[in-house]
Amino acid sequence: MKSMRAFTLAEVLVTLGIIGVVSAMTVPSLMQNYQRQSYITQLHKVYNELSQSLLSYVNEKNAINLVEAGITSQGAVNTFITSKFKIVQTCSGKITPCFPELTGYKKMNATALTDGAFTSAAL
Repeated sequence: MKSMRAFTLAEVLVTLGIIGVVSAMTVPSLMQNYQRQSYITQLHKVYNELSQSLLSYVNEKNAINLVEAGITSQGAVNTFITSKFKIVQTCSGKITPCFPELTGYKKMNATALTDGAFTSAAL
């Protein structure tokens, strides 16, 4: 009878361990790259939808540009957006309906972050 050669259990376990370590090092960077590419794709989609809506609005008004179409103020932009897109929630200048309360957060210099402080440049 011929003697059959095979890998020992130790050799198989070492190989699997090496594969596990290599995959543990590469999978996070692959996921980060995938997520970054996903964000870029979403941004392109939003940009294209907004661009097409603006072109459609300009064509509806028989205008050459946005100013001639009447989009010259924040109110006109708000009217345009509400007429062309489905609005899930309107913040109306307040932080709380759209963003969480600013409690428990700190700036880089460890001072407390209060309402409205996120708009200042001082740290």
